[in-house]
Amino acid sequence: RYESVEIGSNESIKKELSHIQPDVLYVTRPQRERGYDSCDYSIDKNVADILPEHALIMHPLPKTSEISAEIDDDPRAVYFEQASYGMPTRMAIISIVLELDGLIKRDH
Repeated sequence: RYESVEIGSNESIKKELSHIQPDVLYVTRPQRERGYDSCDYSIDKNVADILPEHALIMHPLPKTSEISAEIDDDPRAVYFEQASYGMPTRMAIISIVLELDGLIKRDH
């Protein structure tokens, strides 16, 4: 089941997360270029403690204050791994679009 929730504060996020018990928490940064200068929440240890053990914490990076640095070492935080897939994925898509698939050397 997919459920999207807009969050306004740490109290509202804790309430929603305890109700939803998500498999994935996908957090994005405030879009300063669209007039959102800051956010009133931060995914910190108190918020992460509400998540199920199997839940993943994702973020497209770069992150600012919306995820506390203390979460970076949480095994559920997969955003650094997630970001590492970005360039190879874009390269694969571009190679298919440009019909270069047979010309690209693979490391595996």
